[in-house]
Amino acid sequence: MNPHFLFNSLNVLVSLIPQDPARATEFTRKLSQLYRSFLDNTALQLVPLEKELEIAEAYIYLLKTRFGEAVKFKIEIAEEAKKFHLPPGSLQVLLENAIKHNGSTRKKPLFIQIFSREDLLFVKNNLQPRLEQVESTRTGLKNIESRYSYLSDRKPKFEKTKDHFVAQLPLLKVETHENTHN
Repeated sequence: MNPHFLFNSLNVLVSLIPQDPARATEFTRKLSQLYRSFLDNTALQLVPLEKELEIAEAYIYLLKTRFGEAVKFKIEIAEEAKKFHLPPGSLQVLLENAIKHNGSTRKKPLFIQIFSREDLLFVKNNLQPRLEQVESTRTGLKNIESRYSYLSDRKPKFEKTKDHFVAQLPLLKVETHENTHN
């Protein structure tokens, strides 16, 4: 996670405390939930999509609080897809990239869609390059590719068109084996 995100979140929190203490409390809970999940999941190779979506919901709450109507989200995940797995933090990295590389205003919001099709997770956003140029090292995307290459022969795909950026992440089925010899 980008360190600037924590600083920006703390600045949002400071401004919320006098204006709306109840919202500041909820913001603090979501921020805490997000960081706890990072600590809990760093050692894991895979997490269920259902868990990754819970973490993403906390992250989205923080983004909506910060950006208001300038960023809009649409999530459509099939119930059966939630049982599949992916590397922890993959979804959050894609959301963070969409925010980092695109500008947004109330009149021209950034639209981010998260949806599933069969055993694939898609994250799609409209392209609205920032006025100030943001250098991309592609570290986040390379990290996702690297983690998938270690875990599966299925590879994530990233496509940039004239109007959209689309990430396609394979959802992996985890085989569980009964171990009768402890």
